Amino acid sequence: MATILFTTAQSFAYAENTQEVEIVNETQDEIMALYIVPSGISEWGRDLIGATPLGFQDSIIFMYDPEIRYYDIKMKLTNGKTYYWRNDSKIDFAGRWRMTIYFDGSKYHISKNAVG
Repeated sequence: MATILFTTAQSFAYAENTQEVEIVNETQDEIMALYIVPSGISEWGRDLIGATPLGFQDSIIFMYDPEIRYYDIKMKLTNGKTYYWRNDSKIDFAGRWRMTIYFDGSKYHISKNAVG
């Protein structure tokens, strides 16, 4: 399993005290682009994935500001489809945890598992 470390420096301010979340691709699709921003931000900022798609069972580490609890997520797959988790589907980043993106045959989901 390849792991990529990503520390964000997007257009919003981050506190010196950051926490990490491991994001694992369990979709069986390649993720071409992934954006994570605090809820309510209108710009998606930088893609977390980069030039090489995130393959099945690959993961990245996202460093986030624990002062900001809710985040919106945008995911683009290599097949051209785009999925969003925001508004009522926004993600609660409270605590240190692992986020798994998976497909159940009809819909993409995000699950949270506590780490440590």
